[in-house]
Amino acid sequence: MVVKPPCDGSSVGISKVSKEEEWKSALADAFKAQLRGFGVDIGHMATGGDRMGIYVVDYEDGQPGDLASSSIRAQNVLYTFDGDSYRWSSPTTIYWRDKQTPVSIYGYYPFDAELQSTQDYPFTVQKNQRDNMKTGRQLTGYEQSDFLWAKQEKVVPTAATVSLKHHHLMAGIKVVLTEGQGFLEGEWDNIDKTVLVENTILDATINLQAGTVATQGSTTGVITPLPTAGGTGGGTAFRAVVVTQTVAAGKTLLTLTIDNKTYRFTRSEAM
Repeated sequence: MVVKPPCDGSSVGISKVSKEEEWKSALADAFKAQLRGFGVDIGHMATGGDRMGIYVVDYEDGQPGDLASSSIRAQNVLYTFDGDSYRWSSPTTIYWRDKQTPVSIYGYYPFDAELQSTQDYPFTVQKNQRDNMKTGRQLTGYEQSDFLWAKQEKVVPTAATVSLKHHHLMAGIKVVLTEGQGFLEGEWDNIDKTVLVENTILDATINLQAGTVATQGSTTGVITPLPTAGGTGGGTAFRAVVVTQTVAAGKTLLTLTIDNKTYRFTRSEAM
């Protein structure tokens, strides 16, 4: 039930800037291509105003630096997507140290201007993933919960495009409700159907250096998933982002309400 979908590809464009006796190249002048949301059938393309953060760390004596070291070249630099030009841009220009020093590049989404710890970044998936958030860019709670992470190591100074593969660090649940027997023609399409995801821990910490996630605490919550089109066999699909974890045996994972009748999905073994 809990799955991790394949990663998506994005790319960082690098443009060259020349000075009389100094060679530098502006890093990530354009952040091209796609950000796809967590397994949504319609594909969540990057839209105007989407924001992500970039970190760049120099190598020292041939060894990669880390996000907590003094060799960090760019720290949580904001990049914003322009839907008209289909380009990512930043008011901050990041330069190479010199002609030969390689770097590691990290990217994450959604952007958090208050991000402090790159080793234990606190992150919470939203309880209401169906509706838009009431603050910020008003992403859906589903989008806000979908944490994407990318890392590219030993990138040498170049004017070419650097590929960054974004990974979904959270897990996902997909529920498809399909019409069975006993319904009148057209009745299924018109009855109320809801799904709730229960007994999952909502809080996590993320290590941006390693791209790993750990649950935080033991308090669980109830998630209202995002309804989506394109369910198998024409069914109604619901999707939710959850922190990767194991739900104990005997715990209810899903509560379904169909035409005012409630059904609970519980496994006899941990999952």
